[in-house]
Amino acid sequence: MTEWNESRMQELKKHFLKQGEIHSEPNQEKHELSHEAALEDGLALPETLQQILKIGAKWNFVKQSCDCFGCNIIVVHPEKTTNIFGDDECRTEWLEDHGEESCAGKDWALVCVTSEFDFYFVNVRAESAQYGATRHIVNNCYEEDLFTEPPFERFLDIVEAYAKTNAAKVQMKDEDVEDIEYDDFRSFNPLAKV
Repeated sequence: MTEWNESRMQELKKHFLKQGEIHSEPNQEKHELSHEAALEDGLALPETLQQILKIGAKWNFVKQSCDCFGCNIIVVHPEKTTNIFGDDECRTEWLEDHGEESCAGKDWALVCVTSEFDFYFVNVRAESAQYGATRHIVNNCYEEDLFTEPPFERFLDIVEAYAKTNAAKVQMKDEDVEDIEYDDFRSFNPLAKV
């Protein structure tokens, strides 16, 4: 695994900007977090994620993605993600059914969205053995799986592989941008079940 330094992050930015956009400020109405967001005691964004958020608060691989098509790096505080699970009761039930390491718990921040049903969470409990791990849910199928083990850089490796492969795809002559068929984000992770 190559180190995630400023140069590598800037290359990732270039891949995203070929077809997408990077927003400098988080959308406060959607509870998006910036690199300097204050979390509760014991919670902290992984350092590499903070560095990515310094470059841009939200990364959309596709313009006009509605924050759900393609690959969207969006960080939302753990307390503001209940709607992904339904409501408070549904979130509690999800946590009970998927176990104490479930991303329905309060130690997991939303970090990525790849469809209207596919959400990725990162563990932000700094003292946890799971700190920096990511989990994937498909909320309309009631599925949750480990996506990457810690450290968080493993998740960024997958984002990078996705971006490099899909940035090379171009719009054909009579094709709309929406018609470009991008490789599935999960297919870049050897642990994932696609």
